[in-house]
Amino acid sequence: MNWIRGFANMFLLLHLKNQTYRVLEPGRNSGLVSIIFSGDHLTDQQIALDFANRLQDQMSVRVYLFGFLNKKLDQKVTFSFPHISLSDMGVSPIPKSKALDLFLQRRYDYLINLDLSNHLVLHYLSNKIHARHKLAINPKLPRLYDIVLQKAIGDSDSDHVEKTLDIFKKTYG
Repeated sequence: MNWIRGFANMFLLLHLKNQTYRVLEPGRNSGLVSIIFSGDHLTDQQIALDFANRLQDQMSVRVYLFGFLNKKLDQKVTFSFPHISLSDMGVSPIPKSKALDLFLQRRYDYLINLDLSNHLVLHYLSNKIHARHKLAINPKLPRLYDIVLQKAIGDSDSDHVEKTLDIFKKTYG
């Protein structure tokens, strides 16, 4: 990590230091779920896409995905989900993009943070997203979420998906 990214992460950490989970009422049962995730690796992307598909198939919800890629991207690179990357941040620690603005405008019943890498940018976004409930797996900043799932040693990524799906089914409704 270069010194600019280190400074940006320090800024985000200081910003989030005193933040806590706050209820941002989206309305009654909108049926909208947001999933944020690290898209650095194809397996991370596939886990998020599979999880979203399973939620839509098994529950009556509409899922919106948003990824973060911890690298600079050429403008010609595209993905099947809206995303931000280091290219959208420059020297600023705060990401800016039209796709992000649209994502943040919606009000969700649930936010699910599937980022096991604990990128501070995604914690920052989860704090900005309007959602009634916020769930994360092993978050670096658990106070930003009302539902925290701890990853047990030896759990595979598919185990996490199953546990998260199970918790979602029990709490949604």
